[in-house]
Amino acid sequence: MSGYCAHCRAAKDAVTACPDCSGALIPLERDGDALVLAGKYELVGHLGSGTQGVVLRFRHRVTGRTWAVKYLFHDVSEDDEAHFLEEVRCLGELNSPAVVGIADCDRDPGGLLYYIMEDFSGGSLSDRLQAGPLDAEEFFRLFAQVTRGLAAVHSVGIVHRDLKPGN
Repeated sequence: MSGYCAHCRAAKDAVTACPDCSGALIPLERDGDALVLAGKYELVGHLGSGTQGVVLRFRHRVTGRTWAVKYLFHDVSEDDEAHFLEEVRCLGELNSPAVVGIADCDRDPGGLLYYIMEDFSGGSLSDRLQAGPLDAEEFFRLFAQVTRGLAAVHSVGIVHRDLKPGN
């Protein structure tokens, strides 16, 4: 078994810990040069990290469609796991164009919880702001999208605890 180190952002041939930084690895199958989840999703890249987990981009080997996979780290509490599963349940109830849809939830071979969600390649608001300030029309269009998304998640009991341009 190989893995992906969220800290080093690289594939590692080790079982549990990164040989370079000692960080916990996300266990993935090695298939040639590729790291694969569940035999069908090939790791494409790193989308982001937080205090409790990491989001990676995978490509389905048959359809070619990319998906974002959110992993919960090993060292989180049982309460954190319960919140993660409640997030999955609530997001599964939603059908809103302003919120990503969830396709699946499972545990990987190492016991890490993850869920597979739609991948939007347009980038984050933070990415957009690096290109320069928003004009009024773009600001109000984006503001409306964000508020529609927040209203949708609030309607199923989710309170977004990390709202920022990068998310």
